[in-house]
Amino acid sequence: MIIVMSHQATESQVSAVVERVKEIGLRPEISRGEDRAVIGVIGGNAYAYREAFSHLPAIQEILQITKPFKLASREFQPRDTVVDVAGVPIGGEDVVVMAGPCSVEGEEMLLKTAIFVAARGAMRARGGETPLVAGGGEQNSYLLSVPLFHATGCHSVLVANTAAGGKLVMMHKWDPERALELIERERVTNFGGVPAMVWQVLDSPDFDKRDTSSVKSISYGGAPAPPELVKRIRQHFPVGLPSNGYGLTETSSVTTMNTGEDYIAKPESVGPPVPVCDVKVMGDDGNELALGQAGELWIKGPNVVRGYWNNPDATAAIFAEGWLHSGDVARLDDEGFVYIVDRAKDMLIRGGENVYSVEVEAALFEHPAVADVAVIGIPHPVLGEEVGAVVQLRTGASATEEELRKHVAQRLAAFKVPVRVWFREDPLPRNPAGKVLKRDLRDELVGDQAPSG
Repeated sequence: MIIVMSHQATESQVSAVVERVKEIGLRPEISRGEDRAVIGVIGGNAYAYREAFSHLPAIQEILQITKPFKLASREFQPRDTVVDVAGVPIGGEDVVVMAGPCSVEGEEMLLKTAIFVAARGAMRARGGETPLVAGGGEQNSYLLSVPLFHATGCHSVLVANTAAGGKLVMMHKWDPERALELIERERVTNFGGVPAMVWQVLDSPDFDKRDTSSVKSISYGGAPAPPELVKRIRQHFPVGLPSNGYGLTETSSVTTMNTGEDYIAKPESVGPPVPVCDVKVMGDDGNELALGQAGELWIKGPNVVRGYWNNPDATAAIFAEGWLHSGDVARLDDEGFVYIVDRAKDMLIRGGENVYSVEVEAALFEHPAVADVAVIGIPHPVLGEEVGAVVQLRTGASATEEELRKHVAQRLAAFKVPVRVWFREDPLPRNPAGKVLKRDLRDELVGDQAPSG
């Protein structure tokens, strides 16, 4: 990256840019010509860092070099825009990358290097050995259906699959019919993403037209998975084992994993914590709760990030004494399996009673006509909130609002039954990671207005 200063730039303005380069952890090299200063940044990428310098005056332009560029005593190469850490000693507390999105909206976080160093070491140690195989001598082939900027795509899929010597099949944009085409063509052994993606593959009109016999594993996370999904997977993939994980960007994408027979036996659970993680469920008073009681899930482990970039207040609010306060409501059973009850911000409070949206959504998913669903709160002047549901029906299926309300009433307490059901033909709005944008749905359908009647 090359920063060209204006010919009118003062020495103090040049120094301010140099200090900013150092602040963000990069190394500047300055050349002062006859009429202006030029600053080469080793390890910098113009597209990634342009915003970091936007507030500084006297910068004429920021360039990304694509061919060798001689500056002062150094000839910059295009590869200088990427930091090469090979052979550089890295400690377990050193910061190696910033990532997002995360639990604190708009924040970027610092990730420890330990995971990346271990993964890099594993890849190097493999050398020319035969890559891990999926059974029967074939190479693992993973269909990457989520973005690499998301923790799941980067850490859970890219790093792990590369370390294992597997093939990575990348999709430009999620589409269930295209996914089925790639599964057949590339003999994909593993696929997943968020639960909604798996549902869409199962419900695709192309499913029976494609050869999916290569699939050995269907894994997902990032959003609540209804138990009904396990049944559907077993029906459609007789040899494919389902697995469900839980984690946050703050935990480098992984905290728990439920797979194989354990998942079939306990489909409501996201599994026990992985070996490097500790978890506990805490009450509002700061005391640890007994097994079976619902409270905030706290997480500890080497995979937990150090904090939020340049935001000590947010870091102090979420991280304490090595524990990450997840913001998720959970409970533990007597075998240490974690059950995510709801996201704290998605929980509804109706007349003083807690209504967990995950529970209501799981009940609606059991209806054969429901393809996708999101439960939202409807403002109420007396009760505070009522339960509402946004539903997308399967292609060719039909159901009425009253039918779905009766379906939920047969499974849950009366105060958890939706008082209003909205039907959508279009898919529910989701972010690039596949999570439903419930705030957008609330703004679109109810706004700040209480329901009539």
